[in-house]
Amino acid sequence: MHIDPPIWRYRVACPCCGQGSLAFYSCPECGHTVVICEESGTVYDNPGQLAHAASRTAEDPECVCPSCGRVPLMQFRPATSEEIAAAGIRPGEYE
Repeated sequence: MHIDPPIWRYRVACPCCGQGSLAFYSCPECGHTVVICEESGTVYDNPGQLAHAASRTAEDPECVCPSCGRVPLMQFRPATSEEIAAAGIRPGEYE
């Protein structure tokens, strides 16, 4: 039996589109955590600074990890609660 890990989401809507859920994902290579809008695909390289969205989307095949530069964002996995905490996000800020 395969159990998928949970996808944690910010409790606020995407500041770019105003309606999308913001999901946390991490690089399987280096563990860097990003936030991706599930509506528009907008990537936030720093989960603690949502005012600074990247000028790219997760679906762009050339969009790679902003930390290690090796893994396309399309291959990121759902972030763990430990990775989200390491990015400076407190438990009450996401669900």
